[in-house]
Amino acid sequence: MDDRQKFAGYLLTQLEHRALASWIGEISAQTFSGARDRIYLLDAHLRLFAHTDTVLAAQHLSLLGKGLFEGFQQPEDVLRAKAVGVSREYIGVHGEAMLGTWLAVPSLQVVIVVEEPQRIAYFSVHEMQRRVLYGSLAGIVLSIGVSVFLAHWLNTPIKQLVSAAQRFIDQDFSFRLPIQRQDEFAPVFRAYNDAAETLERYQKINIDRIIAERNKLDAALRQASDGMIVLDASRHVILVNHLFAQWFSLPEQDLSASPEPFEHYLTHESLRHHIESVYACSNTVVPAEFRVQMVGEVREIVLRGAFVRVLHAGELVAVLGALRNVTKEVEIDRMKTELVSLVAHELRSPLATISGFSSFIVENPALPSDTREIATIIYKESERLGNIVTKFLDLNRIESGRTEIQRIAFKLHDVIRTVVEINRPLADAKHIRVELALPSASTTIAGDPELIGQVVLNLFSNAVKYSPPNTTVRIQMLEHQHEMEVSVQDEGYGISASAKEKLFSKFFRAVDDERVRSVTGTGLGLAFVKEVVEKHGGKVGVESELYKGSRFWFTLPK
Repeated sequence: MDDRQKFAGYLLTQLEHRALASWIGEISAQTFSGARDRIYLLDAHLRLFAHTDTVLAAQHLSLLGKGLFEGFQQPEDVLRAKAVGVSREYIGVHGEAMLGTWLAVPSLQVVIVVEEPQRIAYFSVHEMQRRVLYGSLAGIVLSIGVSVFLAHWLNTPIKQLVSAAQRFIDQDFSFRLPIQRQDEFAPVFRAYNDAAETLERYQKINIDRIIAERNKLDAALRQASDGMIVLDASRHVILVNHLFAQWFSLPEQDLSASPEPFEHYLTHESLRHHIESVYACSNTVVPAEFRVQMVGEVREIVLRGAFVRVLHAGELVAVLGALRNVTKEVEIDRMKTELVSLVAHELRSPLATISGFSSFIVENPALPSDTREIATIIYKESERLGNIVTKFLDLNRIESGRTEIQRIAFKLHDVIRTVVEINRPLADAKHIRVELALPSASTTIAGDPELIGQVVLNLFSNAVKYSPPNTTVRIQMLEHQHEMEVSVQDEGYGISASAKEKLFSKFFRAVDDERVRSVTGTGLGLAFVKEVVEKHGGKVGVESELYKGSRFWFTLPK
């Protein structure tokens, strides 16, 4: 049954019962020699709908499973049955023995019942059949007439409602329905007009607000000291400021109205690949660094920043990129590194000389004890300075690419176990318990096992060094689908949020806790860890809170 038929059935139930009952009574009187109660109507639930006995009709008496419909369990069975011409004997609603039949009209959701007392019906069987036939025909004529009337009456307003609904779907709230009606559609039309008027007002307010906010954002981006770009989920450029356009040779005009994706405008291959990776990955923030050769410039400029994936309800809605020109900072850092490297190289020879002579003095029993004690201090300090110089030079060689990273096959869990077992005495000296959570076997990876061993040693020795006695250090290795993950967790002093940002920088030491200041260190170990891991294509990070211990981790690709 389509929606029009359902709606027609609904409207039919709203017709005035008394008028309908009077009409049916007249048909019954014409058919059954003045008897007005021989024909009546039931609704789709087989409840008394229209009857000349108004008291009985008002009770909405259900005839499902009773009398003429004995044996039927569901109203749908009656609506689907075809009983015209089939007579049944039963006890009617007034307790009298009746003979009758029915006609289901599914399109109107009604059942027409025609009946007569058996004492009259059997007076002449042929007469009864004739009356039943006439009654059925009368019902058919009645249903056809009502259907034609309702179809004509409903056609225009339904078309108007469909048109209005389509306007709603298209977010066109300016359309209004005519309300000069006196029927059941009048409240519906008025409600639609009220809703459309309210939504139209809100739409205008929202559009004005969006335009104002966009103008503010556009002004802020264009005046920013950083290069900014905003793309939507469909990879179209929404906003780009002057700096970003200048760095990457983008057109100066507004690109938000262009149907072309960002690939159409970006000629810088590294930037294109990076933005594509941002759309493909699941990380919220993706760091970025680019080297750009500007027109008319001899040296490249260095740009650093990040691309942020903006999500709403788990769905990507935009990508925001922010880059800053850090060429001067990079140049200053390079000069500083070269200066310290030069000083470190120059220090190696005198430190070796100092260490050698002080060692000779310490081992000479002929010298006074106080002299040898002073020589011992000189020897230890020269060794410590020599160790710092060596670490710095190693780190500098890796950063500059002068140290070649070997690519040989090795088992990561074997390297970790060997490093920890050799250096376990460091933990034993402080009564620190070491827990190793390593798999019995793992996938072979390619890399430099010696440098990776130094990475593990740095993290393990730091965990022991910055943990109180009688605590636990846990070293764990996990194998994921595309990478290996190693973590070193301690119960030490912890690291503040501000210190974590600089933790992997050269010569930086987190000294939030006073107990850390008394522990000697070079500030180069974690910088070395970061450089080695990244040279292997991995990542490094830390999870820590002050006074709650730390968890350092790094990953290596398979």
